[in-house]
Amino acid sequence: MFWQRLVNALVSSMELLIFIRALLSFFPGVYRTAFYRFVYDVTEPVLRPVRRLLPSLGPLDLSPWITFLLLELLRKVFLSLF
Repeated sequence: MFWQRLVNALVSSMELLIFIRALLSFFPGVYRTAFYRFVYDVTEPVLRPVRRLLPSLGPLDLSPWITFLLLELLRKVFLSLF
């Protein structure tokens, strides 16, 4: 039970931060804030490998959405094991 709640909390937190980062990308001045730097530092290690695997689509970055789906899949696999 503890592991299920921990995995749920970690995955949900990462999904929320990825969503916030995607929303903040629409505001150009936000890149200089400490809050954005925190969100970037936490999410970039997760997004970078996915971004490397995806083909370039110009200004469209699908890595947050693919990562979101992969996190959900990881959550379901982990929770089915325990």
